[in-house]
Amino acid sequence: MQQGYFRGMLSSLVTNVTRENFMLWPNLDQTAVVNASYEKMLGEETNNPHGLQQNIETAHKNFLKQAIYLLYEDGREKDARYWFDYLKKIYPKAFVGKEANISLDDFAVSQIGEDINETDMNKVEAALVGMYDRELLCLLRDNDDQAANYNNMARKVWNYYHDKIGTLSNVRLRLKPLPDIWHAVLNKALDPKGGISPQAAAILRTKLNLPEPKPQPPAGGPSETNAPPSS
Repeated sequence: MQQGYFRGMLSSLVTNVTRENFMLWPNLDQTAVVNASYEKMLGEETNNPHGLQQNIETAHKNFLKQAIYLLYEDGREKDARYWFDYLKKIYPKAFVGKEANISLDDFAVSQIGEDINETDMNKVEAALVGMYDRELLCLLRDNDDQAANYNNMARKVWNYYHDKIGTLSNVRLRLKPLPDIWHAVLNKALDPKGGISPQAAAILRTKLNLPEPKPQPPAGGPSETNAPPSS
């Protein structure tokens, strides 16, 4: 279930899956469902003197910490704060030492820093998706400088990751090209069926100098993709 949470959702615009457009996303809507499963397991182990309660608690804490910063990166700060407060209430010692009084903002940023210093491609790619989501959100709020910061940060993280794994690493460790990731995030936002509102989409198209959407081609026909903004 946890694996399905972190890599369980296909991009909303993908209808005909190909090697080029295949991309999985964290299924953040399932945070409460996965958490409930951990709570159920903990409840079953409470009265078992030889149980695995401590191991489950550790796994639960780790899940919540990952979910919190993924929610934060995805622009769901209200949800991130809810689970951040929940974590501290259920596990008062979840943050100790220098992290004892850490804020949500500082925690999320620190987690991004940890991910770009390891070679977990799934986590790094999820971080890049979150950065591009927040870039688009900043553009909608006319915060162009902050949007540029997120775009630059994504580029630096992508470059840092590939420098770390080296040119001789197995090809399966390499991330999707940055334009592909950016395209996927943009197309998800502009999806008329499940993306942002038409008004917000119009603002975003103006900001990015994108053409007005053309009528959808017949099923199975070719479709256009939007070009990423120039660096």
